[in-house]
Amino acid sequence: MLAHDALLDDAAIACFGEEVIFHADTGNVPARAIYRAPWEGTALGGIIVERADPSIDMRLADWQALDMQADDEVTVRGVRYTILEYPADDGGMVHISLAKYQA
Repeated sequence: MLAHDALLDDAAIACFGEEVIFHADTGNVPARAIYRAPWEGTALGGIIVERADPSIDMRLADWQALDMQADDEVTVRGVRYTILEYPADDGGMVHISLAKYQA
């Protein structure tokens, strides 16, 4: 099952991923991630869905190679964000919650 998940993750990143820039201690590091804008509305089946914070999803292995932590920063679509939390799923992806950067 894990190999199947990895193929789906690769396809999702290839189709929906875009370049983001992580701001590491060593400099700016580009990576590919799927951006999810804040959203509130009705999902399929009439369920109310609220996603107050923007987020990005990326491969867990790519995330681990970056060595980023909460409170580090990333630029997505020209907007700088602070990383809030980054729980990994059991399929090889990580969901990174973001907040607009406050200087």
